[in-house]
Amino acid sequence: MAPMVVDLILGWWLVAASRAQQLPRPSLSLHPSQGVSLGDTVTLRCHLPRLAAWVWLFQEGGRYRCQYRESWSEEASEKSDPVELVLTDVRYPPSSISIHPEQHVGTGTNVTISCWNKDYGATFLLHKDGSSAPIKHQDSSGGGAANFTFLAVTPADSGTYRCSYRPRGYPFVSSPLGDSVMLEVTPTPAPPGAEEQSRANLVMALVRGFVAALVFGLGVFFVIDALSLWIQRDDNCVSLSPSCSCLMAPMAVALILGWWLVAASRAQQVPRPSLSLHPSQRVSLGDTVTLCCHLPQLASRIQLCQDQHLTSCMDKYEMQDVADFYITTKREHAGTYRCQYQVQKSLKTSEKSDPVELVVTDLSFPPPGISLSPGGHVGTGTNITIRCWNKDYGATFLLHKDRCSAALQCQHPDEGGMATFTLFQVTPTDNGTYRCSYLIKGYFPLLSSPLGDNVTLEVTPTSAHPGAAVESHRNMVVAVAGGCAVAFVFIPLLIIFFLLTTRRCQRLRDKRHGAPPRRPEAVQLQVPCSDSDCLTYVELQAKPPTTRCPGPPADPQPPTIYADVRTGGPH
Repeated sequence: MAPMVVDLILGWWLVAASRAQQLPRPSLSLHPSQGVSLGDTVTLRCHLPRLAAWVWLFQEGGRYRCQYRESWSEEASEKSDPVELVLTDVRYPPSSISIHPEQHVGTGTNVTISCWNKDYGATFLLHKDGSSAPIKHQDSSGGGAANFTFLAVTPADSGTYRCSYRPRGYPFVSSPLGDSVMLEVTPTPAPPGAEEQSRANLVMALVRGFVAALVFGLGVFFVIDALSLWIQRDDNCVSLSPSCSCLMAPMAVALILGWWLVAASRAQQVPRPSLSLHPSQRVSLGDTVTLCCHLPQLASRIQLCQDQHLTSCMDKYEMQDVADFYITTKREHAGTYRCQYQVQKSLKTSEKSDPVELVVTDLSFPPPGISLSPGGHVGTGTNITIRCWNKDYGATFLLHKDRCSAALQCQHPDEGGMATFTLFQVTPTDNGTYRCSYLIKGYFPLLSSPLGDNVTLEVTPTSAHPGAAVESHRNMVVAVAGGCAVAFVFIPLLIIFFLLTTRRCQRLRDKRHGAPPRRPEAVQLQVPCSDSDCLTYVELQAKPPTTRCPGPPADPQPPTIYADVRTGGPH
């Protein structure tokens, strides 16, 4: 061990000494960093960590770096990180922009912002007002367009967005910013009764936490009780028995080795990509859809495949954060898609993404019929039935609600070509317009009919009975009081269990060391009195207790000495 420690210390010292001899690296900044037009004056500032005699600024295309040297007798420092100088050329036309599905959306909606300029655009950049740098960038497709997708938007994504592009052949020249689109994300209101449900969840969380703590405490004491069987206490030291140490060492090595193997296997896995479809609904034959494969790291090859036709795959190369695949839909394009990618350096291939279904609408098929029962205005808690039918072509029926991106329910029809959808105990959140469609029987399982007629559901809120808030508060107080009562019952039991366990451990240690049970030093024996006298005998222990093995005595002694301590009269 000693030579290894010396080698480690010496190696660390040599590395530290070599690093101490290197000059600290400078940094470079650009002012202004954005919106620099042709003819403007910019400042490139090289920040030096110490006094320098010479400073150099290098240009590598549109990137700049700086370097310095303290004196000619020393080596120069490393170059700074690169800074890009992008010039805006107003002679290029600005890009166009659109937003889908609309400007006002609810929390959790997927939003796509499309930018295009088919004449000059090579790489598109998405800007948000208030941000100094572009928030996203993407290479254009063959049609000179790029789609930027925001998954599950929140109110923090609200704002004004614009696009710019880098012309082909000029990676450090930019077009001016184009028109703007505004995104407003409305927080989703809490459903009725959410506050009471939140309180109930809080009480349940407190109870579960207390039970978990109790179980954990009992487990700790059981472990202590088990270990007490292995511990041997001497006068001057505490040591584990050989059986314990022999078991603990292999267990510790096995645990550490298992953890290392799991960590190594996870580190070798390539992160999984995700796939999104735009637009995700109402895609008709002949429409153009975009399948976006979102990559967690730089990829050298991206592949998109359709599950129904495994030989029909599309490839793209050298992508950073997203790869867009464009399809002009035909009947055979309806199906399930997945994407995967290959890492640039290690050439490892990731797992396939979760599947995305492309449902294509064929307008040549007739729409289904629909009915609502009971109709009109219904109260909260009513069960609603919606029926859809088409006995000629329908294989699977889907129930849609306006302003919902995906189908609410799907169901196979009965022998008469009818499917029944039931909404149990409706609430005002179920208000809306409902329609049906069906997947067509045949070779294309995701080929859909157009939407049929609509039915409107209006649910009238049922007024709460008087005293409902008081009753809810009372239930919460009862739940908290019950939890406290359970705590007051179990904590004393836990303390008693701990004391009994400690006493048991003490007895086991005493028995293992061979200590005899304690005996009283003297025991009085009273003899019944006669007429003449009365005697009292005292039993005395002949020798003090000891844990040593007794040797043969020199003179045999009786184990017990009786003494006459009191008499009733003269003898």
